Amino acid sequence: MLFNRQEAVTSLARTTRTDPNWLFSAALLFGVSSCALMANRVLGQQPTDKPSGAPQIAASSPDDDRKVVPKRLEDQVEELKKQTESLRARERDYRSQMREICGLSPENVMPVMLSLEKDRFALEIEVKLKSARKKDLADAIARETEGARQRGGADEISRHLEQIVEIRRRAVEVLEAARKINGAPESSVKSAQADLAEAEIRLALRKEELAKSRSEAAIEQLNRQLLDVSMEVAQDELRLALLQERLKSLAQAQGLLDDYKHLTGADLPRFLRLLDQAETRLAEMKTARAQ
Repeated sequence: MLFNRQEAVTSLARTTRTDPNWLFSAALLFGVSSCALMANRVLGQQPTDKPSGAPQIAASSPDDDRKVVPKRLEDQVEELKKQTESLRARERDYRSQMREICGLSPENVMPVMLSLEKDRFALEIEVKLKSARKKDLADAIARETEGARQRGGADEISRHLEQIVEIRRRAVEVLEAARKINGAPESSVKSAQADLAEAEIRLALRKEELAKSRSEAAIEQLNRQLLDVSMEVAQDELRLALLQERLKSLAQAQGLLDDYKHLTGADLPRFLRLLDQAETRLAEMKTARAQ
């Protein structure tokens, strides 16, 4: 029931015009007005004694609240979807950049890099060992050659041949000097020169014979080994250069790999989890509204 204070006041005012006990009527009027106001408050009604032109403030209903909450959730879901798609685009971009740099997917960068590092370490040791072997072979060849030369100089026959060479050289010098002074025959000079050349040839052949008989086989074997080791060192150095170039490209990709791991291991899973929670909540609210 609605208590209208204005109507109560008007009714009692008519009564007091003809009522001589006006003071009692005024008190009664005040009490009725207060009771009407209290009754309206208890019943949740707005008083109707306001002017008809006053603006009315509409109270929000539970239905309006139920409409606002799903709209906010829908906006959140859309925003999370956009952010998630942006993260996926960044993920694809990282993968594309790493493939351009090193030709590998992010999952294979570290395993390949570790394997190549092991190969590089082993190859560097191998190159150092073979280089040392190469130097030892070269030194051995030099020692054998010098030893053959010294052995040739210590040979008895070689010493006699050297003496013959020296005698014939002096004979040639004497004949040439005599030809200049008193006209020695030209044939004598040429004969002495031929004898000198013959002696020198015999000495050279003897030294070569001594070198072959004692050191040729050893030096030839050492030369063969030196050639093989030199070729292996050159091949290993080329492989090492290629490995270092490959590791350089992988190191560049590793800089992007750290950002990629943070993106795929932290940021993207967190947004996917938030999106899943928001979609689940929105679905539950829609189900509740439908019921």
